[in-house]
Amino acid sequence: LVISENVDLEGPIPSTLSQHLSSTLKDLDLSKNTNLDGTIPFTFGALTKLKLLYLHDTKLTGTVPESFVNLTSLELLELHNNALTGSLEFLCDAAEYNDAGIGFGSVYIQEMTADCSLKSRVELFGWSWQQCTCCTYCY
Repeated sequence: LVISENVDLEGPIPSTLSQHLSSTLKDLDLSKNTNLDGTIPFTFGALTKLKLLYLHDTKLTGTVPESFVNLTSLELLELHNNALTGSLEFLCDAAEYNDAGIGFGSVYIQEMTADCSLKSRVELFGWSWQQCTCCTYCY
């Protein structure tokens, strides 16, 4: 489901989105929706078939729900260029590391991005920052 760069999409992500699509949704792209704000719904953890999740370049706030540890099929997670804060270490702790990426059991995330570089610079300019020692790229 691609809804990226949609000028008319604004406000928070409906928590009911995952209820209607939890058994079938494999790709979700809500990126580059500059009027999309609010928090990531905890119910996204029910999207267990999800392989690709693009939430970058929006105005999302708050923390990434710990229910994301249930996304065992996830291969790509892009969270950068948001106002998200907090730690992603619960994902790192649940992960297994090898050359293929970050793994949850036998599935490996090949790419995970977040706003996790240069904490001091981020704090100096007032940008949001996330702690992530296992991200494949920090913005």
